[in-house]
Amino acid sequence: MEMEKTESVIPYSGDYPEAWEDGAPLPEKVRIIQALVLAARIPDAGRLTKFEDAGNAMKTRALAMAVTTDEEYQHAGLALQTIAGHTDAIELLFKDPKSFLFKAHRFVCAVENLLAGPPGEASAHLRKLRDEYREEEEKRRAAEERRLAEQLRKEEEDRRLEEAQTLAAEGHPEEAEAILDRPVTVPAVRVARPPEPKGVSVRHGWGYRVLNEAGITRPYLEPAHTKIAGVVRALGPDAAALVGGIEVFRTTTEAVRRR
Repeated sequence: MEMEKTESVIPYSGDYPEAWEDGAPLPEKVRIIQALVLAARIPDAGRLTKFEDAGNAMKTRALAMAVTTDEEYQHAGLALQTIAGHTDAIELLFKDPKSFLFKAHRFVCAVENLLAGPPGEASAHLRKLRDEYREEEEKRRAAEERRLAEQLRKEEEDRRLEEAQTLAAEGHPEEAEAILDRPVTVPAVRVARPPEPKGVSVRHGWGYRVLNEAGITRPYLEPAHTKIAGVVRALGPDAAALVGGIEVFRTTTEAVRRR
């Protein structure tokens, strides 16, 4: 999107983060973001292509290598140094652009949160009000359904009693007794829920809250990997007996001095 001509992009300054945190007005924040993006000068395609070609050449040579003798082992180590130097150069090439764009990303997110905050709070407030109303309505609806069901049951019992009395009066006591012995069944009663406006729907699911961590069964417990790794680094193979249920193995990390 083109900037309006009334807005000028101010040069980048290290004071921007402090100015931002001091509560600069929104237009100034936008100009800060624009300045950071402009300051993130990405290297030109020709320079990047040279790095790409050099990296591909290193990969080709490395894949063609074999390490079966001491000399080849040392040669591969020297190649690692060259590759590490090339990687450092790439990191340096993108250090400043990444720094500027990272700050710009943070500030963009801050502006997004600034703008989305009030409507988000409004939405949360209205959802809370609706949740509370639905909860009360569910209680009322359930009570009304029980009342109507009991009313239908009472009406059915009265109807049967009247029918049984009529049969008994007509000399059919067994049929009258059979009517009274039959279980009373009434149709399910459903009271309608509040109508929703068009475009709004309510879905019901399930959530959970932890009441007692000690009561959670084993299949749903996750190992404390960070703590275990710390014990393994400190104790080595002896950590297996302390932690239990793990195997400790040796790892190897090569430190390569750049050439």
